[in-house]
Amino acid sequence: MYKVFCESRSVTLQKEVTHDVVDGAIPGPFQVTGMVYRWLNGDLQSDLIFESEETPYGFFSQHIPAMKLVEAAGGVVMNKRDEVLFIYRNQYWDLPKGHVDPGESHLETALREVTEETGLSKLQCGLQLPDTWHCYLFKGKWVMKHTCWFRMTYNGNEKPVPQLSEGIIVAEWINRTKLPHVLGKSYRSVQEVLGSLIVSKL
Repeated sequence: MYKVFCESRSVTLQKEVTHDVVDGAIPGPFQVTGMVYRWLNGDLQSDLIFESEETPYGFFSQHIPAMKLVEAAGGVVMNKRDEVLFIYRNQYWDLPKGHVDPGESHLETALREVTEETGLSKLQCGLQLPDTWHCYLFKGKWVMKHTCWFRMTYNGNEKPVPQLSEGIIVAEWINRTKLPHVLGKSYRSVQEVLGSLIVSKL
């Protein structure tokens, strides 16, 4: 199963979908294309579920052929006080991440981006977390970003420094008491990444 986000909306792709008899037949290809367009443009505000064995980009590119795929990676960084590293940009709390440069692995990207966006070095990388997928409009064209996430730990004493040149105005350790408030002002994809790792432990 995959989940794709666009702003606060989601599309879930799963191999089998149980359709309500009242809703009628499974939508055909042309109907699905129309629904995808309307969902991306915000005309459909509800979350949608489609039956598909394709990857998110495979599914969306069938209906939006001009959609571009970009690869990114980031980190969920925790310190010795069990706090989580967040950045604040464009009026949202987010996790440090960025685009994969040519020749980089996703892990190399994640480590580089966390260091660039927060100023922290000597990060220790742990397990890979579930990927996220989200769509956004860039210069009039739809883009799908696939982000690989990694669990990281930091045991140093450096203070996070936001990368102002990238529009980041705050880089801050967030403790568990503040986490629900911060997640309330985060993207749904961020909530998904942290959901099983942190929220269940609150």
